[in-house]
Amino acid sequence: MNPGILAQYRDALPTEERAATVEKMLIHFAAVLYLVDAVSSQTNCSGKHLAVYLVGVVSSQTSCSGKSLALYLVGAVSSKKQTAQQPNKLLRYVSSFVPCRCSEQQETNCSLAVYLVGVVSSQTNCSAPESVSRLQVISTSTSSVAVQWEPPSNTDCLEEYQVCWSLADGTQSNCITQSIDDNTTTDITGLDPCTNYVVNVTSVGSSGDTSPPANITTSSDMTPGKVSSLETQSVGPSVLVTWTPPSELSWCVAQYEICWGSSPDDQNCTVQESSVTTLNITELTPCGEYVVGVRSLGQPGNSSQVNTNVTAAPKPARNLNFPFVNSTFIEADWEAPADQSDCIDYYQVCLTVSGETACANQTRDSTTTSYPELRPCTSHSVDVIAWTEGARSSVISEQVNTNNEVPDVPTDLHVNYAEVDKVNLEWHAPVANHECVERYVVCWKGEQTESCDNSTDIQDLITGLSPCGEYSLNVTAVGAAGSSETSHLVARTRTQAFNDISNLEVKSSNSTTLEVEWEAPTNNSECVQEYKVCWIGQETGEEGCTIQTRDIAKATITGLISCVNYTVNVTAGGVLKNSNAVSMPVMTNSTLVQDKPAIQNLSLSRDSESNITVTWHPLVEGMMCVRSYNVCWEQQSQPEDIQCLELPSSEDHLTISGLHSGTTYTVEVSAVLVTGETSEIIREEIPISASAIYGFRDPSVLVGTEGYIGRL
Repeated sequence: MNPGILAQYRDALPTEERAATVEKMLIHFAAVLYLVDAVSSQTNCSGKHLAVYLVGVVSSQTSCSGKSLALYLVGAVSSKKQTAQQPNKLLRYVSSFVPCRCSEQQETNCSLAVYLVGVVSSQTNCSAPESVSRLQVISTSTSSVAVQWEPPSNTDCLEEYQVCWSLADGTQSNCITQSIDDNTTTDITGLDPCTNYVVNVTSVGSSGDTSPPANITTSSDMTPGKVSSLETQSVGPSVLVTWTPPSELSWCVAQYEICWGSSPDDQNCTVQESSVTTLNITELTPCGEYVVGVRSLGQPGNSSQVNTNVTAAPKPARNLNFPFVNSTFIEADWEAPADQSDCIDYYQVCLTVSGETACANQTRDSTTTSYPELRPCTSHSVDVIAWTEGARSSVISEQVNTNNEVPDVPTDLHVNYAEVDKVNLEWHAPVANHECVERYVVCWKGEQTESCDNSTDIQDLITGLSPCGEYSLNVTAVGAAGSSETSHLVARTRTQAFNDISNLEVKSSNSTTLEVEWEAPTNNSECVQEYKVCWIGQETGEEGCTIQTRDIAKATITGLISCVNYTVNVTAGGVLKNSNAVSMPVMTNSTLVQDKPAIQNLSLSRDSESNITVTWHPLVEGMMCVRSYNVCWEQQSQPEDIQCLELPSSEDHLTISGLHSGTTYTVEVSAVLVTGETSEIIREEIPISASAIYGFRDPSVLVGTEGYIGRL
């Protein structure tokens, strides 16, 4: 507190009051000094130093007793005579007169500074600030906008302003803050030319609360360039105007203004959106001359106008007709537009036939034309257009047909495809007068059927026929003037309707021959031309085929190898298509079955006093059914002492040694089949004399013809 102020305040009082007043002032001064020293480091809820905060806020806050806290402290302190106390005692003294007590946990260290931090902050009652008012744009440029506003009516809690701007769609948002001590204006820079922006201004309070934003929409300024490529096209009673957007700042165009009239002082104008660069001007005077201008409209200025001259089109010709027509010639004439014969420069006459157009120009004095060498029975379109100075009238058009003739005979009649019950017939249009053909009459005749059909195409599908049938086909072209001669063809239905053979089986077989039989297809067997019978050996790979006529449903296959597995296939064949092959596996087995002999010519010969050689031959040379041979021998006097040896199928003899003299041996040979079965056993006997034994030989040792030693 300034002592000079205290002195001035003291001297202004009456003499009798000065002593008491000085005492109170000293107490107040001591309390203020202490508070500044003690609480300047404390912060309230808004983050400000409490000492600074108290200057602007405490006087408006009330204590728990409802009095202004600052006034309450002054009154409480000044009513006590405690000037001699130390500041800390004064603090306790002042605190004892504050109606609100510290919390229980603070009673041991209760001070006025702490109390003020808790109480004053809680007593602060700053609500969210109000919004700014009268937000307006005060200036714009190509890249900036300046805005201005008025502050809220109550600025007690106002801390600062936040100014934000973004594109109209909400993108590219930016913000700045501005102190309340600054002017209530701001310049927003770095904007794009001719672009709409939304600007928001928000009041920010000392507690961080914000007001609802005030907003305004504005744009940066730039005048767009002139349009280019201004063109006009005069057709009929209207003029079509087209142009290209400005090459400079085309995005700044808000609208286009199009004006037209017979002179610059007599014009009609219209405005349309910047996305549309064409305009069709109607209700013009035929053959009238007009000035057409277009300019770009922007903000704040507009481009200069681009002008061009155009002549409105004349009225169309009248009464187009055809005074003479035959099968190859057309004559046409018309009348000039009423009261405009002098306005027309020339006529354009076009003839269109079959999508092709040919045009020719005629003077305005010539209102007739002719077309020779045309095709009969053909539709033609004749168009007449009146022209003047690049402007053309609307088209007057009429259709006309050349006269009818009898068509010529259809050519190249042929079958496109045939099935078991249908034929697709195809032909070419007549060479002469093909334009006169209105339809074709297609007729067919077979053994059991006869009928006709109409076709407007150059093909026809004839159905309901019999398989493998022969039919007489006729095609006639019919026109308005009569029918052509007939084109003729004989065709057959296809043979693909029969199904597969059935019940394929082997009727008989031997070692080299198989006889197989089958049943013909159940559907359309009359379409079968032949049967193909094929076979292949699974083990040997040998294969072959034979052909049987359609009347024979069996075949004999010869030259096979015994005991080989064969697959037999039978296919029914037609003229154009065959059936699926029907397969059957079969094995040539001859007589080589269980309990039947598989060998022959078994013989025994004595090589020495104790050796014999057993020889045999297969029943059929090259048999593949035999896996091995079993050779067994025994003494007739000791049948329980039988010995056996299994030999590969490639062997056909065996030498047995170490036999006993003075006894007779029985030798047995059988074949083991690939199926595991054993063929019939072949036996022979041979006696061994006593004089044949010259030494001892182990009877279990056998020496075969290949020179190997085997042991039983």
